[in-house]
Amino acid sequence: SISSDVSKQVVALVQSNMDKFLGWDVMERMSDLTHPATRVLILRAEPESTMEASGSVTSAPPPLPLPSRLRSAHDGPHRTIGTCPTDGPIAGVASYRFVTQETLKVTYLFELQIDVRWRRQGLGAHLLDAVRDLGRSGNRQGMLLTVHLANSLAHSFYLSRGLTVSPISPSRCAPSEIASHAP
Repeated sequence: SISSDVSKQVVALVQSNMDKFLGWDVMERMSDLTHPATRVLILRAEPESTMEASGSVTSAPPPLPLPSRLRSAHDGPHRTIGTCPTDGPIAGVASYRFVTQETLKVTYLFELQIDVRWRRQGLGAHLLDAVRDLGRSGNRQGMLLTVHLANSLAHSFYLSRGLTVSPISPSRCAPSEIASHAP
């Protein structure tokens, strides 16, 4: 379980990323995050005081150093994620559960959020790969997630990582006035 303070930090990150999209519910996100079956991966940056003291912070922070023990998906089915600061700002988060959808055992990705200051450095790909690897090691047969229709950047990201839109997605089978908003 994660502390209430960390939960609030994660929800604040989600809120900062999701505020531009209508129809998301902060209480639902907090409930998903604190559910006993939910697992959370958190990437933290170096503590801000350390970054400021080094004089390296300007309008954007320097690239986030990935933990030295973080391995690529090509290194095998189990990922090792090194220790990271516990008091630095949250740079990225992924939350997921192992569920059974119909008769299929899958990994359901609830959140994959990267702080805007650390985007485009491969953190989202590393988190997604880590969740996939954990699903494989948990004998999951696939991954499910939902993406806001208006979130074209997320759609592009997931498609670039090999995921596809399900034929039973509301964007594919909803009434035309709803499906017309799909990317």
